[in-house]
Amino acid sequence: MTTDEYETLVRHDYQQDLLCCNVLYPTSREFSEWDLGDLALGGGLIEEIGPELSRAHRQILDCRGLIAIPGLHNMHTHAHDMLWRGAREGAGVDRSWPKWFWDTYSNVRGSECQALAKGAYVDSLLCGITFLADHLREGLTSLPFKQALSSIGLAGRIHAFEVNEVGTALALPHETHPQFQAALEKAALSGCRPLMLHAQETPHRLEYIIRETGRSTIELLDDHGLLHSQTFLVHLCEYSDSDLQLISARGAHVVVTPTAEMKMGERTLDLEHARRYGLRLLLGTDGPAYNNSNDLWGDIKLAALLWARTHGPKAVKAEEILKAVTWHASEAVESPAGCILVGTPADLIFLRGDALALQPLVKEPFDNVAVQIVYSASSAVICHVISKGRLVVADGRCLTVDEAQIVATMKRTVRRHFTLHL
Repeated sequence: MTTDEYETLVRHDYQQDLLCCNVLYPTSREFSEWDLGDLALGGGLIEEIGPELSRAHRQILDCRGLIAIPGLHNMHTHAHDMLWRGAREGAGVDRSWPKWFWDTYSNVRGSECQALAKGAYVDSLLCGITFLADHLREGLTSLPFKQALSSIGLAGRIHAFEVNEVGTALALPHETHPQFQAALEKAALSGCRPLMLHAQETPHRLEYIIRETGRSTIELLDDHGLLHSQTFLVHLCEYSDSDLQLISARGAHVVVTPTAEMKMGERTLDLEHARRYGLRLLLGTDGPAYNNSNDLWGDIKLAALLWARTHGPKAVKAEEILKAVTWHASEAVESPAGCILVGTPADLIFLRGDALALQPLVKEPFDNVAVQIVYSASSAVICHVISKGRLVVADGRCLTVDEAQIVATMKRTVRRHFTLHL
């Protein structure tokens, strides 16, 4: 795309009357059948789908050679942890951190956390993520992070420990935190709001809370009325059958982060096992300090591989993985997005179907589009991203912010605490 074409894209926000032509798209929520056609967008919604739609009075985006799928949902990260990428290697989450870590941790400003998070948000958008659930550290308020998401063109939820803002999604500390039980009491008084916590991540944490209370974390949440349809349990690596039954009965959600959990030597909740209890697992990247990446595609592939390793290749359904990061996650946050249907929000990503990484794409005698996406896609094949009908990434370039400025701001922030190579 030429400079003039980029300037044209920047001048027009494409919120109305955008026609995406000649694109390969899934014809249902099942990701099992695909067709070539046009997607007409208007008012932030998908207005019409079909072959050779009218070009009159529409701005045209030629998508020949591209695959359109709903935008990805990253259901758990700590975006401000960009500062700590590579700093937490070689040990699990229950390790004792050195003095330099705590000295730095206590001196990181809220404004610096915001700058680092904004970098993670832009990186996420370039990876095809259109919804992000961010889990803040203590002492940070959600509003600046919400504003950063919005300015970039991302939808999402910001889970904070403080609930003084109207509509704040809540974060709870994990079981061994000194204020865990006090936080439960406080949360129980704050009303039924979205909440997220690291629950039963390690044997040590689960054993601790059972020893202290005689109850599992899941049981304690339920005792306080905090296990409900907007509860998101992250890293549920240790669990009993009764825990899973209770989670399913209350309609709560489990978010797995396969890359981070594998890297930390933890056990990812098995997809097939979860399905037996009626649980739909959601996927997240976890923070950049543990994953080292904001690219959800790595977790998508690992989820499929872990499924195959445990239950054999015949058990794996690539389509189920795509559902987990699109409309299953969208339904979990009570949003109508996450699928390509008339009347749904136009949150779409366009993959370079003619990239060598995704070739070949076969229609008959077998259809391999979903399989190729799950096992071979990465941020490198993301071409365009549309959020709420607005083109926010074009030809892999973010249109809503200056990427170079984001990187420069991040480097200034990191240099205050560390010495950089570059």
